[in-house]
Amino acid sequence: MAALVLDGSADLEASFGERKKYLVLINFATTVLPPILEHERWGDMLKAEREYKDLGESLLQFLGRSMRDANGWSVEEREQYRTLKKILLTIRLRQKLLSDREVLDDSLGNVDGPTLSDMKVVCEIFEHTARSMDTSGVTPLTTCPSEFPKFIDKLQAPMLELDADIRSASLFVDESVIDLEDSMLLATLCQGTTEDDAGRETSLPESIKHPLAAGGQRLHGYCLKPSPRLLTGETYISITVKKAGEKTCASFIDPFVTVNVFDIHGNLLCDEQYTHVGKLEQPAGFTKSAQQIGFHNAKVHIPLTLQQMNQKNAAIFFEFKHFKPKKRYNSVRCWSFLEMDELCDGGVLLEWYKKPMDPVRKRIKLHTIKKLFLNLEIELKRVRE
Repeated sequence: MAALVLDGSADLEASFGERKKYLVLINFATTVLPPILEHERWGDMLKAEREYKDLGESLLQFLGRSMRDANGWSVEEREQYRTLKKILLTIRLRQKLLSDREVLDDSLGNVDGPTLSDMKVVCEIFEHTARSMDTSGVTPLTTCPSEFPKFIDKLQAPMLELDADIRSASLFVDESVIDLEDSMLLATLCQGTTEDDAGRETSLPESIKHPLAAGGQRLHGYCLKPSPRLLTGETYISITVKKAGEKTCASFIDPFVTVNVFDIHGNLLCDEQYTHVGKLEQPAGFTKSAQQIGFHNAKVHIPLTLQQMNQKNAAIFFEFKHFKPKKRYNSVRCWSFLEMDELCDGGVLLEWYKKPMDPVRKRIKLHTIKKLFLNLEIELKRVRE
């Protein structure tokens, strides 16, 4: 991404970078998280769970991008980073609680994770941490009124998993999110706080958020951009998910395809990516039972080299998912996979297998005998020396 230059001043550009971090975080802390707590208070757990998930993804991207400058951090900045990690972990745990339960009553005292009261404390800490990053001097910094719930420091395994996710995000940040934030925050910095028609001060625009599908994932998908640091002599894989043939396509709500990479032992090797919500297609001459779902030619870039994947005997896995309103979650319909010896430039059709997906590739049964396939386009790009 090109550097932003304001009036040719490097000092002002650096000031914008710091100011931007503050504006993004203060938006998360004051205009995104508090309404989620209100949804919980009023019993709208489904909406709260979706928005926790979206906030968690956005904060992960923020931390991933910030980690690129970790070598130059001060002691205060490292402490702020540790606090934001705890905030993100708490948000993740609360979102998981809501997704696992039909009804959640914190007053029963049997909640295995952060309660609504804990989340209110985290909200206060979040706002205080965000305001501590305001380098304009406008906001006087006071002592944080709250302390983190004690249990958060005991969760070593989830924190290690979060560290791995942040490291991955630092290498492959979703630049489409960043570009949107940059343009919006640049306008905010140069023009001041926006006002509505009545002259009232308004918060950052809703356009910073991603529209969500029924199951809580991004409506327009989540696909990594190509890595900006390609290794010479290595081969990289890009896959275009074109369409999927499936029985009773018209009955699916917000269908999409996820893409993951697992080694032969079932270990996940990189972040999950997923396509746009699919659109029903009816090719000429086909019957209703042979309908297909198109995925806007979503292009997935695998953040591992072909050589790295060969060393781990890895495979690329695809799951066809759709939203089930009665159960209120995205359900797996069927799955497929590509092994290393199947990777070559050009189009490929993959058979669907019965769920559950098996990353170690031992329990594989055909989902249907009908000629219904996942339609992909593979591109192998070797970086010349």
